[in-house]
Amino acid sequence: MNRVVAKRTFRFQHVDSGEHCDVTVLSEAADSLDRASHKLNTMAKKTAVREMFFLEVGDDEYETVAQRGAPNEDLFRRARQAIRGQQSQEDAQAKLDAVLASKRCDWTPEQEDALRRAAQQWTEPKQEKSRSL
Repeated sequence: MNRVVAKRTFRFQHVDSGEHCDVTVLSEAADSLDRASHKLNTMAKKTAVREMFFLEVGDDEYETVAQRGAPNEDLFRRARQAIRGQQSQEDAQAKLDAVLASKRCDWTPEQEDALRRAAQQWTEPKQEKSRSL
């Protein structure tokens, strides 16, 4: 069994303005033949698109069913985690803007405040120390 683990960064760029946003994801795949790296790239790409555009794909094992527009604690926790997981303060603010603009959920005032605090309190991700083998 071949197992592959990688950290991938994808750049989403607006062609006309040149504005861009980088999304970094961790991905893992395994295959008994030689397709592990292809599976890894596919999953990493899907995850990056999902995170960039705050999409629901229907296969989330932690997803809870909620009526459209109803406050949803699970969705709130995932939105806050997505904001905190960005690579820069600007990216965190952009993610906050996308989350608040989403029509998927009507956030309570307390949830909106918490999401805004998450973007304001963003901290630099810790760099992993490299080790030599």
